[in-house]
Amino acid sequence: MGSAELIIDLDHLGHNFKVLRLASLNLPSFAVIKARSYGLGAVEIAKYFEKNFPVAELPLFCLARFEEVEVLRKAGVTRDCLVMSGSHSHELYENLSQRDHLCFSSLEDLQLFASRKTSKNIVKAHLHFNTGMNRLGLSPSLLENLPEVIQLLKSCSQKGMVFEGLMSHLACAEQERVKMSDFQLKSFDKIVSALKLSWPSILGAFPKWIHLENSEGVAHDVRSSNITAIRPGLHLWGIREDTSTPRAKYELKAVACVRGRVRQIHELKSGDGIGYGLSHICSKETRSATVNLGYADGLLRQAANSSKLGLFIDGKRAPFLGRISMDLCSVDVSEMSQVKVGDWAYWICAEQPLEKIATELQTITYEMQCSLGARLVPVYKGAS
Repeated sequence: MGSAELIIDLDHLGHNFKVLRLASLNLPSFAVIKARSYGLGAVEIAKYFEKNFPVAELPLFCLARFEEVEVLRKAGVTRDCLVMSGSHSHELYENLSQRDHLCFSSLEDLQLFASRKTSKNIVKAHLHFNTGMNRLGLSPSLLENLPEVIQLLKSCSQKGMVFEGLMSHLACAEQERVKMSDFQLKSFDKIVSALKLSWPSILGAFPKWIHLENSEGVAHDVRSSNITAIRPGLHLWGIREDTSTPRAKYELKAVACVRGRVRQIHELKSGDGIGYGLSHICSKETRSATVNLGYADGLLRQAANSSKLGLFIDGKRAPFLGRISMDLCSVDVSEMSQVKVGDWAYWICAEQPLEKIATELQTITYEMQCSLGARLVPVYKGAS
């Protein structure tokens, strides 16, 4: 009967990419496809982007670890890639190709690079500044000793560093232009302007790519004239983390859908129990359907405790019965006499989008999508 499926609509992905660029006044877009494109398959998504969008529109992909880049390269992906948060080492520097970019987020990163014994290959660098998120990034206070910073950058340049970008990361972008986003934008602009004024020709051209905005940053126009690229992730997949903000600026289309098959139908009597621990005892005659979706597929166990969630069959919600197990779950189809073995039952779908599920389970859409099980069979449709 087949495995549970993760359906990925590439036409919707393309739509979302285009509207994000339009919303940013057609700035080049660095598509964030880390963590296997948030669970949707990095290789397939990268190849789709390479085929359908030129370098001028999509100059590079953003990933978290160099190992993710290696997966893409082995699959034949050639577009430039930016590693945003991986650990640094001399071995890493020697393994980077001319298509790989690397974030430098601390003095220690820069000092390690400056200590290289060789400069046989260049490394494309993006200097990452901490403007208030306090997670990764060079401190803006370094600008108080700008001559020393420039000297360190010169040492790095002599060992093969080419300065491609300046970046920072928004902490509260999902909130409507909060003071924090404005503060970070002003801080980042100050950093960019100070470096521009002091940038010596010996370091080469001033960095081309100035990037700060994530998806919600684009939605809330957290942008200045210094910004030369955007860095969308979540909105590519048609998901809004902050569902309270208006969607009037652009309409996203959901990319992912998760579904499983009805494996068995049971006609249960009052007093019968269902699943591990028999945690649900039927209070009346109940028709239950067992579906091949479980928590190993990203169907979180706590969903069984919600009276608002379930699986959708023929557009109708079937509430959960009993515990969700690793591979299976049970739903109530007492009011759906037409349901039969082999029918599709939908977890993430138009009737029950990821935002609704995350809100009900008091988690975030990022976690929900990244938790989609690797054993779900990916089915890519559209953009043939």
